[in-house]
Amino acid sequence: MKKIMYYIFFTAIAMTFIPAVISLLFFNHDKNIKEPSYLKESPPNTKLEEYIIGVVAAEMPATFPEEALKAQAVAARTYALRAMEASGTSKIEPDNIGQAYDTKLKLMEKWGDNFDIHYKKIADAVKETEREILVYEGELIEAVFHSTSGGMTERSENVWKSERPYLVSVDSSFDEKSPYFKDTKSFKEDFLRKTLSENIQGLLLSNSPLYEQIKISEYTDAGYVKKIIIGNKEISGNDIRMLLGLRSSMFEIEEKNGEILFLTKGYGHGAGMSQYGAKYLAESGFTYEDILKYYYKGVVVEKYH
Repeated sequence: MKKIMYYIFFTAIAMTFIPAVISLLFFNHDKNIKEPSYLKESPPNTKLEEYIIGVVAAEMPATFPEEALKAQAVAARTYALRAMEASGTSKIEPDNIGQAYDTKLKLMEKWGDNFDIHYKKIADAVKETEREILVYEGELIEAVFHSTSGGMTERSENVWKSERPYLVSVDSSFDEKSPYFKDTKSFKEDFLRKTLSENIQGLLLSNSPLYEQIKISEYTDAGYVKKIIIGNKEISGNDIRMLLGLRSSMFEIEEKNGEILFLTKGYGHGAGMSQYGAKYLAESGFTYEDILKYYYKGVVVEKYH
């Protein structure tokens, strides 16, 4: 009788605990078996930092110095967080933030055999500046940037009509070494006349040569075109840049062989950090914080919580 009782007792214990032990041994404690990433939330900031890697990779050549890449990472992170704050969302939606962004797949296609080297370099730059942002008087700044200045960066109010005390004009004459410093865009008169007439409301043009009806009337202190007169209208140089797809609003106008030429200096709106300027400053020994404080005046680099 006692043998039967012992048998029942130990059988019950075995049936209860052996499956649990097997489960612990083969599922929870096997370090080679990882929980699928989609079953758990990403650690704080992981998705943001991965996004910043994609932005830096899209916005700045991976061959640029590490300090320039770090400066781009901090500017891109600040720009993204300010944009998300303004839209009242904590979700990262690359198409809605306003910065270029490349996925890993696109970077693999772009870099080919150099993917591992380039990706690690940019990921390291992002990691070394993790959670760092640019602040002016306790507020995230509008950390705008552009490829190449025309030799001076532009004040924010000359681009967007809103003043930002940290977006002032600074010397960036080393941008002359950029491959994008100079460009010429030519237009046949008929095409340009049609384009202007269709896009400038109330524009009146005479039958005289179009070149004679176009005149730059005002420059900004940094040398960008502030106002240009076309026919009976005066519009901003930045509006013309956008309308005609010019690289910059720092331009001169010439006529040659029946075509109207726009000779530009720089690439982009000209405000904030020049990316090629950051490259040349880094090559001169500037740290990423030096670069950021050079282009964004009065800012503080700090970590957000």
